[in-house]
Amino acid sequence: MKDFLAGTVETFWSFGFSLVGLLQPKSPEPLDFQPKQRVLVIAPHPDDEVIGCGGTILRHVAQGDDVHVAYVTDGSASRAGNLSGEQMRVTRKQEAFAAASLLNVQPHWFGLSEESFAVNTAQEMLATLIADLQPTILYVPPRIDFHPIHIQTSQIMAAIIASNSHWDICIRMYQIQVPLTAVLVNRIVQVGDLEEQLRQAVAAHASQRLSLGSMWRQRKYAAARYRRQGLLELFWELDAGRYLQLHRQELAFNVRSLRFRPWFDPIAYLIGRNQRKRHANPTTH
Repeated sequence: MKDFLAGTVETFWSFGFSLVGLLQPKSPEPLDFQPKQRVLVIAPHPDDEVIGCGGTILRHVAQGDDVHVAYVTDGSASRAGNLSGEQMRVTRKQEAFAAASLLNVQPHWFGLSEESFAVNTAQEMLATLIADLQPTILYVPPRIDFHPIHIQTSQIMAAIIASNSHWDICIRMYQIQVPLTAVLVNRIVQVGDLEEQLRQAVAAHASQRLSLGSMWRQRKYAAARYRRQGLLELFWELDAGRYLQLHRQELAFNVRSLRFRPWFDPIAYLIGRNQRKRHANPTTH
């Protein structure tokens, strides 16, 4: 009964997002997939890669791009299934490599402790990996979030990019549980045709099953909002200069994430709207 009610509520919210799309019909540009790219996805936790851009990863792989995923922490702070920290660390590493195999990407497991996150070590490891790979596209975690590891990883990436300002690199910020919303999204990717492959990769992160439900709702709401078929993944694409400018601004976000169940999903899209506008248009504030 609870699942039936949740499905009904999700359908209701999707209808609401479609109405918003009718009232505000302007849509972000589809992401331009150029051939022969070197792509690096920065995942603060094992599973953030599928939550944020799993379908887009599959799209890159399908066109022959060289795709890598850096798993920064071990995800051991999760207590799903009542596993101990050590049990969770082992489990999530196995899940990450299984997901990477299904996505057909090259995994780079840093496995830093989530519970005693070493920022300097993470920065050194990421800087070394980036110098070795010389990616042309970076998918980075959101600056706009509630989770300290997500925010810290975003700040680390800004520090690395600042020390390599000569790089000609495309930066795409993905969303996790906190929506970027139409205020910030400027690129969309349709991934409905990749849903089965994406579901398999998501299912590899079996220990986090309960927390992964919201990612599907976000993709459905995005498709309804922008009047597209299937599922959509959303990004904020920035150049290096704008990305660094973003991180020089004060981070004072009162944001909300999507929860396990859809009862109050629209709240996550509304809370923090003014702050998002400030970050989208820094010169006007």
